[in-house]
Amino acid sequence: MLLTYFLKALDIYTKNPLINSFTLGVLYEKIGIEYSTVEKYEEALKYFQMTLDIFQSFHEVESSLKTLFFNLGRVYHHNNDYDNALIYTEKYIQFELMSILNINYQELSQAYDTLGDIHCQRKNYSVALQNYENALESVEKVDSISSTEEDRSTLIQQYQK
Repeated sequence: MLLTYFLKALDIYTKNPLINSFTLGVLYEKIGIEYSTVEKYEEALKYFQMTLDIFQSFHEVESSLKTLFFNLGRVYHHNNDYDNALIYTEKYIQFELMSILNINYQELSQAYDTLGDIHCQRKNYSVALQNYENALESVEKVDSISSTEEDRSTLIQQYQK
């Protein structure tokens, strides 16, 4: 549903010369997220790449790049393009760890889990295990994911597989 509105907005934005490229990049990213949500990963990748082209020209948007790297890593992983999934997921983790005060531990745990999956696919089991342990550590730091100990215990058990 949102995808329809975002595509309509894109049509309007591309006809308006007053819209700046950063705003257009944000819209491309939202479209990419929506395509990813409905598992149309090739379309998602196309919009994420357009976003990346725009965001890289703005040096002050590191937080926007961080989220984009997370999304690119996930899409490449879903497409079984492990080389690019590794590149973007590792870039995301680097950005996330640099933002000491605002670390999103939930996304960080997902990123480590993705790296674990990729290394497991490549039979790099010791590296995979280290990433799964990092994912578990991140999950343990999440205070806002669940309000009950039981929910939290279920999450932790997921990462102990």
